[in-house]
Amino acid sequence: MNSSIDSTFFNDYVYFTITRAYSSISKEDRIAAKNIQQAILLRKKYLNFSDGSEVYPPHYHLSNQVNNDHYSLLKMSDGVFQIIQNNKAIMSIVQYKQYLIDYKTLLNLCESSIVKNFAEQRLNELSRKFKLHCLLNSRKSKSQTSVEDIHTISKIDTHIHAAACMTESQLLKFLKEKNKSSKSEFVGYYTMDSGEKELETLEHMCKRLGVNLEEFTLNQLGVRAGIEFFNRFDVFNASYKIAGEDLLRTVFLKSENYMHGKYFAELIHNVFDTLNGTPTHLELRLSIYGRSLDEWEKLAEWIDMWDLRHPQNKWMIQFPRIFHVCKGNKEEYTFETYMNNLFKPLFDASLYPEKYPQLAEFLSTVSGFDSVDDESALEQTVGNLPSAGEWKSKENPPYFYYMYYTYANIASLNYYRKQRGMNTFDFRPHCGESGHIHHLAAAYLTAKGINHGIRLEASPALQYLYYLSQIGLAVSPLSNHNLFLEYEKSPFNDFFMRGLNVSLSSDDPLQFHRTQTPLMEEYAIAQQTWNYVTGDMAEIAYNSVLQSGFTEEEKESMLGENYHNFNEKNSNKTRLTLIRKNYRDTSLKLERDYIEILSDENKMKESHIFANIPYSIIDVVYPENGMEEEIDVIRKLEFWLNVREKYLSYCAKLRTTRNSFFHPNAQTTEVIALNQGIFNVYNEEAICENDHYHLAEIYCQECGKRFCIKCYKKTHKGIYHSLLQLNCKPTFDIIDDEQFFWDYKALKKFCQSGPARTFCFRQMHVRSELFQLYHLLNEKSEDIEQTALKTDFEQITKVDTHVHANRSFHPTDLLEIIQKKLEKEPTRVVRKELELNGKTYYDITLQQLFDLLGVKQFNIHSLNVQSDPSLVSRFDLWLNKYYPFGQLKLKELFLTINNDIHGEYLCELLKSTVFERLKVLETIKTEYRFNCSGMELNEMEEWANQIVKSGLIEPNNNSYIICIPRIYSRWKEEGYINNFSEFLRNIFKPCFEATLHPEQHPNLAKFLSNCGAFDCASEELLHEEEIEPRNIIRPDEWDMNENPPYEYYLYYLYANITVLNGFRKEKKLNTFDFRPHCGQAGDRMHGAAAFLTANSITHGVMIDGQNTLQYLYILAQIGISSSPIQQAALYGGVVDPFRKMFERGMRICLSTDTPLHTHITKEPLTEEYSSAMKNFQLTQTDLAEIARNSVIISSFPQEYKEKWIGKDYKLPGIAGNDSSKTSIPDMRLEFRQRIIDNEIRTFEKWLKNSNNIIREKADFN
Repeated sequence: MNSSIDSTFFNDYVYFTITRAYSSISKEDRIAAKNIQQAILLRKKYLNFSDGSEVYPPHYHLSNQVNNDHYSLLKMSDGVFQIIQNNKAIMSIVQYKQYLIDYKTLLNLCESSIVKNFAEQRLNELSRKFKLHCLLNSRKSKSQTSVEDIHTISKIDTHIHAAACMTESQLLKFLKEKNKSSKSEFVGYYTMDSGEKELETLEHMCKRLGVNLEEFTLNQLGVRAGIEFFNRFDVFNASYKIAGEDLLRTVFLKSENYMHGKYFAELIHNVFDTLNGTPTHLELRLSIYGRSLDEWEKLAEWIDMWDLRHPQNKWMIQFPRIFHVCKGNKEEYTFETYMNNLFKPLFDASLYPEKYPQLAEFLSTVSGFDSVDDESALEQTVGNLPSAGEWKSKENPPYFYYMYYTYANIASLNYYRKQRGMNTFDFRPHCGESGHIHHLAAAYLTAKGINHGIRLEASPALQYLYYLSQIGLAVSPLSNHNLFLEYEKSPFNDFFMRGLNVSLSSDDPLQFHRTQTPLMEEYAIAQQTWNYVTGDMAEIAYNSVLQSGFTEEEKESMLGENYHNFNEKNSNKTRLTLIRKNYRDTSLKLERDYIEILSDENKMKESHIFANIPYSIIDVVYPENGMEEEIDVIRKLEFWLNVREKYLSYCAKLRTTRNSFFHPNAQTTEVIALNQGIFNVYNEEAICENDHYHLAEIYCQECGKRFCIKCYKKTHKGIYHSLLQLNCKPTFDIIDDEQFFWDYKALKKFCQSGPARTFCFRQMHVRSELFQLYHLLNEKSEDIEQTALKTDFEQITKVDTHVHANRSFHPTDLLEIIQKKLEKEPTRVVRKELELNGKTYYDITLQQLFDLLGVKQFNIHSLNVQSDPSLVSRFDLWLNKYYPFGQLKLKELFLTINNDIHGEYLCELLKSTVFERLKVLETIKTEYRFNCSGMELNEMEEWANQIVKSGLIEPNNNSYIICIPRIYSRWKEEGYINNFSEFLRNIFKPCFEATLHPEQHPNLAKFLSNCGAFDCASEELLHEEEIEPRNIIRPDEWDMNENPPYEYYLYYLYANITVLNGFRKEKKLNTFDFRPHCGQAGDRMHGAAAFLTANSITHGVMIDGQNTLQYLYILAQIGISSSPIQQAALYGGVVDPFRKMFERGMRICLSTDTPLHTHITKEPLTEEYSSAMKNFQLTQTDLAEIARNSVIISSFPQEYKEKWIGKDYKLPGIAGNDSSKTSIPDMRLEFRQRIIDNEIRTFEKWLKNSNNIIREKADFN
């Protein structure tokens, strides 16, 4: 950067540094770097003459006077012109034979797998670094960008063909105008029936061709690109014919015709008129074909005749690669002859400008040469082909052949013209639009810049070389879209992010554009497609000026004086921010230094780029002060993290044992009572003596009994007794429902605020990019360290944290037990009563049941429990897959516990399949979910009895989770319950009773001791009404059939679990986490309710769509049990955010959910990891980190977690990693902790400095 910039200018920006470990560099990296360096030197050889001068020097405004030359002679040698002075050539050019050697050398370098892999890594790193830079400085860069937009800054369309520079609307308008004004104008000769030729007017020609210009439409014009253009260059070329008529093209779009190209000139003038008063410039292309020596003079005469000059246009001359057409059947016509036709007139006009004044004048307005044709044509890509003088074949020479001879003649011409004080020419061929990537290698050696270049995406090595050399690429995505590559697949944005010198150009507006400003149309569509900001567009426009052949003086008028030393004045002129320009310049210098240092081992030891450290480190350096808006967001984030902490830790014990109110001398007894849907522990006198579970609130003196309000009203209707208001205090205090709903509402508002979303979006994406950079820099180091560890993925503990017990097995397991039972006990009574088709059956045997249901075929297909594409986004159909053979009755028999055989079949199935496999798969643990539906009070006790009886308590391998379906409305409609309070009673009363009196409920108490959490599950897509904190309908009053909303369920479940945990903790029993289903679909704000109430969640997919909430989850390290295979089966159109969340540092793990429906193998968790490894491109270290997360998220007791992942697992960073148990390299967790520590330090610094500023302002006032 220019030293005139104040050194403090960049203090308010965020930057990052990378210190690379020596150990991260391999021998192959050094070999690749040496090869890259060799390729760079090869290009320098072609772009510089032996005296050090440039083959393509900058263009300068020159005086009309040129240096005299009366001694030079012109000589062609083997297809290349040379200027002879004093009997020798004035300069030497790389010979054709040497070119072939260099070309093959370059191809071999670029095809080397070592070089390709190295280049791919470098390009990926460049992309990541740019994304990180943009994220870190998005707000500041925006504030530094002028309010003026892309329309006001200079930009150049460096690739546009004159014959198609107008749009179809402009051409149609011109045709109609000529039809009105020039009908009688002679436009050419036509051949009559007699064979004689006669002049004809425009009107006559149109009638003869059957063209009615007066009623002509765009569709009839026939030039617009269509689907038939794709991969059909021949069809594209034919589109230049107006209305399919070549004669109309000749009259209107060619310079050589009877009218001397009048109409074509007028059309170009019309385009020139659109440039006036705009910052847009052009480099229009005209063709020289090489058919004859007089083409140049004719073209120059046409330019002069119609005064086709404009200060905002430079001419580019394109040479179509049509040697074979020019040769025809001429026996002695060689490629040297072809080169002679192309270049001799140029040398003649340079040697003797006074003899060729028109051509000499025209050449002063030409900025360069192009080479054009269909690149997809089959050709020889390499070989020892004959030189130009010997090429007599009718076959067209290959691309690389054209490149050399065009380059060599331009180089010779430029050297001489520069010597005489004349302008010089660039060489910017069409290249890499289609065809073989070898074209790009030829252009790399010979060209200053290229047009298109999209095939660089297929060659990492060449793409990297184009970046290091900053070779200009004028890309035309709209043209490519119609001819060779769909817009969404265009690599333009990848090139731009990586720092290649790319610009946008229009190519052929006549075929591809609809607006009257085609270049702006290119910018607009690119902006919409890739979400470019003004700074991005400004950089692309800046590149277009650099690539162009306009003079340095003209470029300074566009970019500002001394633009090579970019400063604030240049920034104001171009809208390209200093921070962006500084980043690009610094990145390029670092990359070039990196290659140079890597090529020389001695330089590595002296370099600041490398250090003797265990792994490469990325340091993000933030400014001392944050922006006021950001600081406000940080304060609120801190507030909500504290609120969550309050919810998870708050369960105060309000009272100690006290004497009874009615019997002060009696010993008190603890009882459980329900008040507004929440159980709590009270003294015995607090229980309603009528229903024996509600909280007593009234004492009736006449009855001598305590009543809850509901029972009192029911028993005292029309009766008036003396009453005493009771105020029974609960043992445990919790956050009340009104407070929760206010907090939930406020949290939603914060999550939806613009500043919070913007800040959190940036922070999360910064984390993603940092992880990707870390991975690119340290993948090899991680592999080496992990290989040295004693454990591998197979040996580390993994917990399936989300799997439903009754769908945890393979379909063949279910089919086998069905067939086994039918074979061994067909006469067993499995159902006491069955209503079917209006008829009631009693004492139905197993065989009778299958007969009545019409199930006769027994195979996996007829079992019909596996998912298929028809289930996507259809939760209703998904539920039907629970039914074996499509029969609900068989689900009730084989997949539930609450049936007439007390779940014997399901327990046997679990015992003989998944529990047996757990004994073999020692490092896989499970957390099987059983549903407690809330339909009946004794439901949980019944299935606890069966689970214990069946020997399904194996605490070393499995911890149960009680899953509560959100199906209150179903039981209410069917008359099982009267209100939501009874739904909660049926779930939690047994838990409290087994805690209070374990001796009365031994099996349930035992089950609860092997239970780690509660879940809450159901479809989340259903519409829900929001709860208003001022008008809460409490559970006792919620007696309508409608299901309560998600947050309502979560609060009352959370409240009951919190009290239950407090009670169990007091009794030194295990406690429970709350881990609800959340964010699989539906309202994203479900995650806000879970943020306040849950320890962790399952699924969490929808949280990805809410930036603030997701960032809060990351900061709070709330676990997410993700099930990508199940998610894809149920919501196939949704892109799973697992990879993003993992990169950002979310505590996320893999789980299986429903293997019965979704998994292929009988090792579903391993299958889940294998699938994720492939789909999310995870490394072995990634898998190990995810496995460690699964243990932490799980609800297994702490002593098990310490056994599986280390006794200090709760400590941050390396201190919490026992790599011998986790197989995670220390460097991974150190990196994770560095990110966290850096964020916290920055936030604390900003908050502190902000407070200091506030105090200073207060003192000043």
